[in-house]
Amino acid sequence: MILRRWQEACIDLAIDFYCNKKHFLCLATPGAGKSTMAAELSARLILSDKIDFVLCFAPSLEVVSGLEKSFEKSLGRRFDGRIGAIGGAYTYQSMRSFKEGFWELFDSH
Repeated sequence: MILRRWQEACIDLAIDFYCNKKHFLCLATPGAGKSTMAAELSARLILSDKIDFVLCFAPSLEVVSGLEKSFEKSLGRRFDGRIGAIGGAYTYQSMRSFKEGFWELFDSH
């Protein structure tokens, strides 16, 4: 996949930041390619054994659907949140219905 210059630079910064501090924020305008950048970043972190799976949270079902497509394309694996998938995308609103076991993932991983 050919990335925009800012996406490649952002990925490099995010990987460096992740290795040292664990949190990174990318802020860009709608349609700039944040999902593509995040999917490619995730692929690189998975390939380097830095992460096991990816969870995305978004404001609408349309954005969730776009995330699923971007991540499946970059990761070459299912991204539907079911058993065997490499991750999943969810709306902010759905977070209220997750059981305690879901949130334990953040403590154990």
